[in-house]
Parts: sequence; C-alpha cells; structure tokens
Amino acid sequence: FQRPKQALRLAGLRSCGRLVGRMACLRCLCATCFAIVAVLAHAKGWRKGEVPNPFVDPGACSLSRSGRLCDPDGVLTEGVRQQVSDVFEALRSSTSVKCPDGVERGYDVGAAVVRRMHPEEFGHGDEKTTAAEHFAHELGWRWGVGDPGCGNGVVVLMSISDRVAYVKTAARSRAVLNDALASQVIANAKPLLREARHSDAVLQIALQIHDTFHGKAIPNSLESLEDFLDSPFWVLLMMLLCALLAFHAPILMGVVFLLRCLLMPVACLLDATCPRRSGCNPVGRAEEDLRRI
Repeated sequence: FQRPKQALRLAGLRSCGRLVGRMACLRCLCATCFAIVAVLAHAKGWRKGEVPNPFVDPGACSLSRSGRLCDPDGVLTEGVRQQVSDVFEALRSSTSVKCPDGVERGYDVGAAVVRRMHPEEFGHGDEKTTAAEHFAHELGWRWGVGDPGCGNGVVVLMSISDRVAYVKTAARSRAVLNDALASQVIANAKPLLREARHSDAVLQIALQIHDTFHGKAIPNSLESLEDFLDSPFWVLLMMLLCALLAFHAPILMGVVFLLRCLLMPVACLLDATCPRRSGCNPVGRAEEDLRRI
C-alpha cells in the first residue's frame, strides 16, 4: 500500500524536526565542552594574546552572537553579557568624533572579564595595574578596537581574582573619558565588587562610560577616605611621618633641655624674692580666701 502524500509530507517534517533538534543539542554540547576545555586550559589565568575576539568568535566569549564583550570564564550572567554588549553598540552608533581623515565615527568600546591573569603577566615585577594596562593595550590592538588612525577606542579589562579593573583609552577617547573619570567609574563599582556582584558592577561600568561620552555627569562615590586608607600612598605617608619623628626626636629633646637650662635661673630668682613680695605666700593667700568665705 502507498501512503497518502499528506502522510508522507508529515513524516518528512517530523524527520526534519528531529534532525534540527539533534543538531541544536549537538551545538549546545560542543559549546559546553569548549567552555569546559577553555576553563581547564586557563585555570592558572589568561596570557596576553589568548583571550578570544568577541567580534570573530562570540561562542568562545560566552556570547550567542558577535558583540563587544568577552567573558571566556563565564563570570557574568548571560543577560548582563548581552546588555553590556548592547550598551557599547549603542554608544558606537549614537556618538561621533571627527577623525583625521575627515570622517566622523562613533566611539568604539571593547571589554573583557576574566577570572585571573596568568602569573607570567607579573613576571617582570609589574604591579597589577601596570599588568592590566598592558593586557588591555594588547586586547585593543588585537581585536581592532577603534578605527585606524582615529584614536576613538576604549578597552575595559576586569580580572576578578586579581582584584583589578582598568580602562584603557586612546587619544581622542581620553579627551572625553580622561584618567580621572575612568578611575571614578571604576571606584564607583567597588562596592558592588566587594559584594561579589560582578555582573552588576560590569553593567554599571558600561552604563557610566556610556553616560560620560554623552556628556552626562556620573555619581561621585569615590569613597575617598576608605580608598585613601587602602592605598599604598597612605602607608608611605605614615612611614614618612614616623621617620621624621624618629629623626627629629633628639632635636626636640635637646631644645627642651636647653629651655630648661635657660629658665632654671629665672625660676630660682623668683623663688628667692617671693617672700619679700606681698601676696607671694600661697598659704597666706589661702587663709585670706577662707576668711572671706
């Protein structure tokens, strides 16, 4: 017996549906395996040149499509990854800066969030901030952030375990997002980072960078006293004060001894002449006060 054409068509659709479903599952499994392999391969941290390019390989950056944020370790939530990428994409399309070739282009931002940088990145004695600056510079160059010769690029790097975040700006971008504002943007996110709210912190950084390039003021929550006490400058200042006190202590003691020597004869002279002066006897003055009472 021959099946009706409608039944054959229905069976074919079901077969296609099963095939599509299996392919989707296979892709999901491959992506999961890749993420696991990537995490295991970079358990010690990421070196310069290893962080994937979100414009070229969004899957390796935990993105569903090409974007402007790479989160290879899956630190952020899926929704925040896409939100941050969309914020930077909106900044690109809603701003303009005149490049040397006379063409106006928008500011271009790329960001990376990693669990940690590889210890080799600190192999030359670099501090965390210096290592993060070099790392961000390499990302911007390799990813192609900013238009050639325009200087309109910005790279944001956050390394969670290293407790460092850095905003690298090119020349024309720095005219708007200067170093002070970039530091303020990072400082504003510190309370969230201390609470391990990494997704909220990265999204806030993206939004405040967006507002800065649109001429909007950002909150000034630098926590100046706490940041100052946490900074190496405070430790250096305390060491300097202690050194000055230790150095000047003998001098101060010498001055006190010299004043004592100079004032001692005057005190002895006053003691010798006191009985001859009226009202110089403290006992007599006390008796007079008692009689008045």
